[in-house]
Amino acid sequence: MDAFVRALGAEVAPVTAGLGRGAAQLRARYPALRLPAAIVLASARSGGSVLTTDRGWPPVAGVVVTALGAATGA
Repeated sequence: MDAFVRALGAEVAPVTAGLGRGAAQLRARYPALRLPAAIVLASARSGGSVLTTDRGWPPVAGVVVTALGAATGA
């Protein structure tokens, strides 16, 4: 798993209280957004990018979301 994450150039970040608050704010704004997705999007809010197979994620300021494949839903 570590090699896979390194090969992507990705970062694994801890879930902090601040990140939890950011995820809660996103859930309040987008009620259909599930908590795991909200945590991912909140962690990328400071200019990060996200790679997902879920094309149903809402646009979030400061986050570039790239959806792969044919999976849909939130």
